[in-house]
Amino acid sequence: MKHFLRFMASFFLATLSYADIHHEINNAHLLLYQGQYAQAEEAYTNLFTPAQNEFIVGSVLVDTLHINRAIARLLQHKIGAAKEDIEAAFHPQSSLMYDDSGYMLRALLRLMQKETQGALEDYAQLIKNSEKGMANGYRFASAKAQRGWAHLVLGDASASREDFLSAIATDTTMLGMDMNPLQKPFWQAIVAEVIPLVESKNTVAIQHAIDTILEKQRIKEYPFSPAVDINQKNFANTILLYEIYDVIKKTGC
Repeated sequence: MKHFLRFMASFFLATLSYADIHHEINNAHLLLYQGQYAQAEEAYTNLFTPAQNEFIVGSVLVDTLHINRAIARLLQHKIGAAKEDIEAAFHPQSSLMYDDSGYMLRALLRLMQKETQGALEDYAQLIKNSEKGMANGYRFASAKAQRGWAHLVLGDASASREDFLSAIATDTTMLGMDMNPLQKPFWQAIVAEVIPLVESKNTVAIQHAIDTILEKQRIKEYPFSPAVDINQKNFANTILLYEIYDVIKKTGC
């Protein structure tokens, strides 16, 4: 119980602290979405020092910046530099962070390099690890969705559907609060509207279907809108950063 209370206290403190620099972090994300990958990498790098100076949650922010910068570097095919951030993701500074992102990022790198077996092994380990620890329901669902995207990119509609349905069926609430209320409706739409297109191997149609879902559910809009609160931006960025831009953009679907 003591560890759980510490986790929740740190979680809410992290949210408050993140609010202080969220505009700069969100702006770095926007550079990524606009295809300005080098500028996004530089922006993430410049945020390491202010993140380190944040009270209590500085290490969480630093760990997250390593993950974000890895994405920016992979998008530029800066493999060596990306591996440095991936290694950092395997050894997070914060005790509140897990090595989930290390496996996720390395799996994505392996997909890029056509090392399918190695990528699937990383996803399997990611899923296994996510079954334990804090927020394990949310982490497990996210891990299943990550592998669902990989199967989608690899053209295995059946396996992709199975993973997404498993993610949707998983209880992701914590103290009665959904950890990311945007994800399950998004995954449901992927199952209904995108996966049926996989066997056609029509990447243009698949990308169009994904973009249409993002527009309908306003996921692309949230990070750019000043009227949207921080949580909605964060929820949307989780999808755009760790699902869409990770898998679809880097693996060529």
